[in-house]
Amino acid sequence: MKSQNKYTIFKVEDIKAALSAEELGQLHRLLQKVHATRVAQNRPTNRYFVLNLTDPFARAALDAYVQAAETDPQVKGNPCVQEILLLLRDMLFGSRLECDERLPD
Repeated sequence: MKSQNKYTIFKVEDIKAALSAEELGQLHRLLQKVHATRVAQNRPTNRYFVLNLTDPFARAALDAYVQAAETDPQVKGNPCVQEILLLLRDMLFGSRLECDERLPD
């Protein structure tokens, strides 16, 4: 499995520092529109666990997450989870994620 550029994450503090009041309003309206579209499509509001890989505790947190997922009987047979675990193992053994200031294509 190859990692995908599927999500865009910004720190709220950075957004407030970079955008004007007008731009903040525009961003808020755009996010509301995306949320309303998901609701109209009966798609769930997902919640994510975000880990900054430059934090000193990141490796321990990622190891614990992988171990928990590998031993959880509810996800053990899920092929999607198995693909994600393969990607995480790859990250643990040498590859790294890179920040990209561009929005996904």
